[in-house]
Amino acid sequence: LKIDAFVRKQTSISLPPLGTVYDYYINVSSKAGGGGEWAFWKELISDDWRPMPNSQFHDILVPTIDTVRNHYIMNIFQKHRLPLLCTGTTGTGKTAQIHNLLNESLSSDMDLPLVINFSSATQSEVVQNTIDKRLIKHHGDVFVPIDNKQRLVLFIDDLNMPAKDLFGSQPPLELLRQFMEYEFWYNLDKCSTKHIQGLQLLCAMAPPGGSRAVISNRLMSKFNVLNFIFPDDEQIQSIFSTILNDKFVRENFDSTIKSNVEKLTKCTLELYKRICDNFLPIPSKCHYLFNLRDFSKVFNGLYAANKTFCDNKDSLLKLWSHECCRIFYDRLINDEDRTLFIRFMDSMLKEQFSSSWQQLFEQDNVVPIFTSFHGSSSSSSNESGGVYQ
Repeated sequence: LKIDAFVRKQTSISLPPLGTVYDYYINVSSKAGGGGEWAFWKELISDDWRPMPNSQFHDILVPTIDTVRNHYIMNIFQKHRLPLLCTGTTGTGKTAQIHNLLNESLSSDMDLPLVINFSSATQSEVVQNTIDKRLIKHHGDVFVPIDNKQRLVLFIDDLNMPAKDLFGSQPPLELLRQFMEYEFWYNLDKCSTKHIQGLQLLCAMAPPGGSRAVISNRLMSKFNVLNFIFPDDEQIQSIFSTILNDKFVRENFDSTIKSNVEKLTKCTLELYKRICDNFLPIPSKCHYLFNLRDFSKVFNGLYAANKTFCDNKDSLLKLWSHECCRIFYDRLINDEDRTLFIRFMDSMLKEQFSSSWQQLFEQDNVVPIFTSFHGSSSSSSNESGGVYQ
């Protein structure tokens, strides 16, 4: 809101009065007055959007205002071949949206994508050799992408993961910085320069913390930075309800299953918030770190539901309880935390579904188990080949 007020105060351009400056883009296709007109980002979202049939859960990207806006901006940078660094907390969809950009926006005739995932053990020599394999000598000391491609689009995930050396630098990042400043690096065998043409960088990283380091200002200054924000409750509700509703309608689940999707999404979100507030990381529980990726894994399990075994409200709630236990309960290290978790689950079952933990499982200390490695396979089985039951 402060930035919105600042921009409105500083600019002489007439801005729409509703919402903030982040809610609008310039629709140049309208050609109003020769320069386009303001339009809402939400107008780019189709009301009847559905995932492609037989899509894997991790491949589904539900369009929201944030994803549409980020894709629009990233597409502009890739078209103009400008370096881009995407930042944001874990689970905000940086990697998924960049992969979607590489799959949909690049030309198979002109562009060659390359994906490298950095880790704390990444060495600059390995990075350089990996990129060099996609380059071929053009003339002199000039190298270009192989296969007559005009551009090598390099996506580096977890950019700030490489460990720092004795002098506080990160060698793989210094290699990239040298290329971005001078457009060459050295041939490690001949100690001669290799000028590189047609290489574009797209990078992603989470905020510093744990094994993630603070990257140098010299490298940061070479990038255009796009921040991915954490989606609000309404968007989270919309994303995961859309995915489950599509599956249950497409596979003709019982009406009692379909009618409880909204409640299930709401309960999962409330449970996630309670877990983040009550199970905090301390030295003895340093792994108590929960993010939107954990939230998503619950629905990944629900997405594997089979209508033969998930045919009423209780069976759906048992499956949901199992997924929550596998993602959250199994990470708790003592009986006190586990009892509190079950209490959270029980309270939401009573409030939202007129049920209870004891009613579903008969005993308070029973934790449900669903697997896909027993029973016969069927046409509606999940990707591992067995029915999830």
